[in-house]
Amino acid sequence: MPSPEVALRKMLNVRGLYNVLGNAMLEFAKAKHTAFPNATLSKEDFWQVPRYKFALASVFLIRHLLGFRSHRQWNNFSEKDYKLNMRTFKRWIKNERAIMEASELYQKMPDTCDPGATGRKKVKYKSKRALTGSTTESPRKKVFIVGDDTTSDEDDDGDVL
Repeated sequence: MPSPEVALRKMLNVRGLYNVLGNAMLEFAKAKHTAFPNATLSKEDFWQVPRYKFALASVFLIRHLLGFRSHRQWNNFSEKDYKLNMRTFKRWIKNERAIMEASELYQKMPDTCDPGATGRKKVKYKSKRALTGSTTESPRKKVFIVGDDTTSDEDDDGDVL
């Protein structure tokens, strides 16, 4: 049996690794719902998210778990880093279906989601034209009147300059 590090690098299903990876991805998608919209509402919605997003997240997850620095500038990456990133990305794409099928959180999700479910609302924005009325009129400028008892020739002490 391979060591946990080798199993993680090669994404082998050893000791329930697929379940852990799948659950981690779903928890990440739930936490980052703007990057993964509606991904956790149903299985159908999960597969609507582009595959590269989860593959890229898996690269950062594997790098973090193996103790590599996850965020580096592009010119500080070595060939070893590049190879690990590319292999992890490709392995996720290849094994994603099996990983997600082994995930407990994925299995608990409904197959499809009804359109009226919470969290799936589209916001309707009013156009600016509807708010201003006419498009030819310029907006009214604000005029402020400040009550001041002094003249411009006096300073704060009341002395004339």
